[in-house]
Amino acid sequence: MEAEYLKNGEQIFKEYCLTAKNQPTMLPRAPEQTYIDKYPEEDQPAGPSFRDDRRHQLDYETEVKMYRASELGLDKNFIVLHSFIYTHDQYCLCAGKSHVRNIKTCNKCKNLFNKEGECDFIIICPDSFIVIEVKNMEHVDREMMECEPDFHLCSIGEDRQPECTTRKLEALIGTYRKSAEQRSKIVELIKCIDQDAHILQFTAYPNFSKQFKEQFQFSELTEFRLSDNELSTIIFEEDVNDFNAWLAETQAIPSVRKASEETVSSREIPISGYNQDSHEKARNILLAIWATDRNKCDQSKCSLGRCIMDVNKQLKEGRITFEPKKGNRRDQNPGVVKAPDVISNYVGVLNLTTQQNSVFNSSENMLWINGPAGTGKT
Repeated sequence: MEAEYLKNGEQIFKEYCLTAKNQPTMLPRAPEQTYIDKYPEEDQPAGPSFRDDRRHQLDYETEVKMYRASELGLDKNFIVLHSFIYTHDQYCLCAGKSHVRNIKTCNKCKNLFNKEGECDFIIICPDSFIVIEVKNMEHVDREMMECEPDFHLCSIGEDRQPECTTRKLEALIGTYRKSAEQRSKIVELIKCIDQDAHILQFTAYPNFSKQFKEQFQFSELTEFRLSDNELSTIIFEEDVNDFNAWLAETQAIPSVRKASEETVSSREIPISGYNQDSHEKARNILLAIWATDRNKCDQSKCSLGRCIMDVNKQLKEGRITFEPKKGNRRDQNPGVVKAPDVISNYVGVLNLTTQQNSVFNSSENMLWINGPAGTGKT
């Protein structure tokens, strides 16, 4: 099984990751947008279903910022894996003898293809790995505003109610703690493949300015406060905007490198001591895991053509409505309606905006349709 993953990973590397252009290899070529609903600016639907989908959409937009920063701020020797997910079966493969498959002693072995861990970005460098988990504070801001209209994250240090300030700090620090847990699982997976791997790990807040970083250490309570080492593993908005400079500075500062590695190993592994063969092995297995669904590797996931076709299909199908689900009541988006059969059957577009629908059903013999590119005139 390991030989198959190594073979698939090597094929992916040779087919898609060797480029003459001075740009990094981005896999996939564009982030997959799972939540693509069109939200009305006014009279937004109420209820938890809308808030959840809106939060997922904001999280996605935050990941896109990090994706673009990686695309523009790295050189051709880097491979960027976005939305990396692995199963317990794949963990067992990497762990080898250190984790024997046994349904009696391991509950996870009963469902081998269940998700074991995930992270937003793994950047495969020529001699190291960078693990980045992206967190969005905008939805936390919105949720807090529902109970306190004048709240903003940058106002934590002002004269506020103690119980409300505690909730804000708990939400802020909670995002970091969760990201640290996710990162550590990915680091463990890579270490199972290459125990001497040089790994840096960070949490990115693309919408959080560095000028407010003291909020991570505002509380006197340890559980709501980050240490200096933890704080040095945060990527702020300014760092994302100039990612290449941030990366160069980070790799040049020993204290930052050490802080990023502390959760990985008790000792700092010098970059000059890495094993090229073991690094390539880890690289190839990570590439294969990224392209594998259950136990089948689909190398076409790396293809630019496949990416374009998938995006085109999603846009034509128009999965942009709040469709009711069994056992989960979802509010209908007032700006979107189901397309007439002639449109869905022959054009492949499943939903229309209310404006498109009214134009299509108009009894006028001639209509003047005006609007900028991309608004759906065709």
